[in-house]
Amino acid sequence: MPADQVSWDAAVRHLYRDATAYIATGPRRHEDWTLDVLALMARAVPDPRGWASVDDTREDPERAGSPTWPFAVHPPRVHRATP
Repeated sequence: MPADQVSWDAAVRHLYRDATAYIATGPRRHEDWTLDVLALMARAVPDPRGWASVDDTREDPERAGSPTWPFAVHPPRVHRATP
């Protein structure tokens, strides 16, 4: 059953009310979704639908030097077909 914006917003806020969380969705621009995750974790893209997100570390001073904090940056692996 597809979610609507109202139920999504309520669920995200209720589920993580007392925890530190980062919950977000973003646009799918690549066939390999792991490339899209990098932009999402860097908080570089908004949800194209405008749906709610939760970013409890948004104002954390440690993010000033590292926009992906508390997540480690890992370059994507390129999968090559073997001949």
